[in-house]
Amino acid sequence: RHLPHELIVSFKATLQEVAQADLLLHVIDISDANYKENQISVDSVLAQIGAAHIPQLIVYNKIDRLSDPITYTEYDNDMNPVGVWLSARDKKGISLLSDAMLKKLSIQRMSMTFCFPATAARFAGLLYRYSDVLKQEYDDEGCQRIHVKLSKVNWLKLRKETAQEIEKFIELSDTMI
Repeated sequence: RHLPHELIVSFKATLQEVAQADLLLHVIDISDANYKENQISVDSVLAQIGAAHIPQLIVYNKIDRLSDPITYTEYDNDMNPVGVWLSARDKKGISLLSDAMLKKLSIQRMSMTFCFPATAARFAGLLYRYSDVLKQEYDDEGCQRIHVKLSKVNWLKLRKETAQEIEKFIELSDTMI
């Protein structure tokens, strides 16, 4: 389905902020006969604005309009949630969505510890922008040790912004980078 050019331009301006998200909820009106085409259009716009890499959770809404309205969560082969069928109007399946969001976000977050000398204070500042700082301490040698949790998406942004220099300050990570 073709959307008016002006509408697409307007959406693109608004959607630029999507590239900062850890998770996208792609809400689909499952009762719309053209829902598959609409989904393809949204995916195309996400690709155009450079947000296709952001993890998504598909929310199939309005199941109350289907002949057999059953709430459930779809999983991939690794048992990670990929879609939730619900009715926002009837408030059915909302807890499934909440659980799927928590699982999806926890899958994509990693714990890391960095040790910055005084000369690398700017990197510490970036960590506060891109991650949840769990603990900060200083050792006897002047190392500023920062323990964080951050999304893989934000880790990639942080690496890009620092031209990958931040990697040399990693002390401990719970995932292969």
